[in-house]
Amino acid sequence: MLYSGALLSLPYFWLETTNVSTSFDIYLIWQPGKSLQVGLTLEILNSLASQPLGHMAGFATNIVGDNSTVTAANLASFVNILFDGIPVPLNTSSPLFVII
Repeated sequence: MLYSGALLSLPYFWLETTNVSTSFDIYLIWQPGKSLQVGLTLEILNSLASQPLGHMAGFATNIVGDNSTVTAANLASFVNILFDGIPVPLNTSSPLFVII
């Protein structure tokens, strides 16, 4: 499922680099689908990560959530620094973050 996220971002990256005039319309369709996919994937991974600690699932969920939030904030800060008004840094970093 994570691999398909990288595949979803490749056509948009191609359209952005070729200056097709409808790239913003495609972006409006692509972004909610990408957000839905990430939301469904992270919920499943969160439940799998806390499964071994079933007797203290609340504490495990808190630790897993904290780690994922801090990691995501640190990775997103680098993309924020590269942002210059166009979505190219987002589209180039999305496949890289899927691999990580």
